[in-house]
Amino acid sequence: MIAMADLHARLKMLAEAGHILQALELTSALGMIPDFSGIDLSKMSLPGGKLAGAQLRGTTLRQANLRRVDLQRACLTDADLQGAVLTRARLNQANLTRANLDRGVLLAADLQGTCLSHASLRSADLIRAVMTGADLRDGCLTDARLNEAAMQGAQLQHTDLRGANLSGADLRKTAVQSARLQLAVYDRHTCWPDGFDPRHCGALGPGAHLSGVNLRGAHLYAVDLSGADLSGADLTQAQLIRVRLYGADLTGAIFRDTNIMETRYDAQTRWPSDMTPT
Repeated sequence: MIAMADLHARLKMLAEAGHILQALELTSALGMIPDFSGIDLSKMSLPGGKLAGAQLRGTTLRQANLRRVDLQRACLTDADLQGAVLTRARLNQANLTRANLDRGVLLAADLQGTCLSHASLRSADLIRAVMTGADLRDGCLTDARLNEAAMQGAQLQHTDLRGANLSGADLRKTAVQSARLQLAVYDRHTCWPDGFDPRHCGALGPGAHLSGVNLRGAHLYAVDLSGADLSGADLTQAQLIRVRLYGADLTGAIFRDTNIMETRYDAQTRWPSDMTPT
């Protein structure tokens, strides 16, 4: 009779050899919880797969195709999911503590109640993701795309959201005031917690107070800076493509090799004394 430890080891070997479907079928037939912890499943393709409750601690899943996969309540602590595609994946109540999801694609993914404490999601695509009640404490989401993400009640204590796009995101009932928001992007449709004023946190958006801000080399596309105070800002070599500057104050700003292609402005926009836009 095969010992349980040996059986788990053989199933892991089968999965790592590229036979993940067979390994899952055997696991199901034996009434076992899938355990593929610590193995390399990079570039694995398992769209629509069933991994609810699976043990994937420390598993490498770089660039894996996990579209619509069911990972509810799965344990992915310390897992490496860099560049993985998790579009519409079900990750609610999963544990991704310290997981690496840098450049991951999580379009419209279900992350309700998911633990992402100390996780890294740099430049991750989380557009329209559902993250209500998610634990993102001490997580890193720099440059992440969170457009129209539902984040009500998410735990954002000490979360790094610098450079993230929060346009249309719902951040009500969060402690976003303790997050790092410098150069994050918001718009008129971003929902904030009661009493929080995004104009004073270093983020980029309508009415933002950004006097003297360093935007050297920044790439801003379709950002709404209407009514913003950008006086004295350094915009050297910045790319301001289709940026809205209606009524913005740019007096004293440095425009050196700055691209203002298709930038929108009006008669109320105030420019540096040595600059006359055409």
